[in-house]
Amino acid sequence: LASGEEGAEWAKLLRTDFGGEDLVYVDEVKIVDVEYGYLPLTYDPSKAKLVLFESPERRGKWTVYTVAYDTEGILIIFDRKKVLKWLNPDEPELDERSIKKRFVHLTPEEEEKVLTLIHTISHALLQTIHIYSGLSRDNFSEVLFIHVPAILIITKRSANLAALRTIFEYAHYPWFSAARERVSKCAYDPICLEENGACHACLYVPEYCCTYWNKYLDRNAILGLPYSGRDFERFWREVG
Repeated sequence: LASGEEGAEWAKLLRTDFGGEDLVYVDEVKIVDVEYGYLPLTYDPSKAKLVLFESPERRGKWTVYTVAYDTEGILIIFDRKKVLKWLNPDEPELDERSIKKRFVHLTPEEEEKVLTLIHTISHALLQTIHIYSGLSRDNFSEVLFIHVPAILIITKRSANLAALRTIFEYAHYPWFSAARERVSKCAYDPICLEENGACHACLYVPEYCCTYWNKYLDRNAILGLPYSGRDFERFWREVG
């Protein structure tokens, strides 16, 4: 992280303002891209119809094209205690071992809420990553870990230029601050917040950059605005 007093202050603010427990720069992330055809019958990717490539040499066999490569990433680990309090303000105090066990055994409803929280944060960061990396958001992707909870933001293979190292060392707190500013308003508010809390004007990214086809996104998960009609506490600290 940024060194000296500034770095120490950023680390403190990352926890208090954004619920971040730790940031880790990973200089070797091994990724395998897999390519196949599909028909998106609905917005639910699990219901898509696969259209695989038939092998001309081997009848009845199917070919899946893959590309393996090494890239870089930033792992963002969230404060479990803060996430539990966000899930349930009346959550009793637990020791660290009990907290880890609690995250292993989240209910389906809690899993979806945590997924919505960290996925929304991931997209907020992707929306502003170009400011500090010098690369467009299309050059980045995400991996989500619900039961940690954590986000791994990675560069795609054509863009591994140590852009994330620069953010990690010199601009991680400004990056989060810019993301907060970005999601605090949308061109389609109040309709966006009242309906889904996410749209193409505020949170959506190209589908090849998103793990969940732009589902499980809701700005209200981090803003906690009561008039949106969905039951979320505020996760990111309000400015001013």
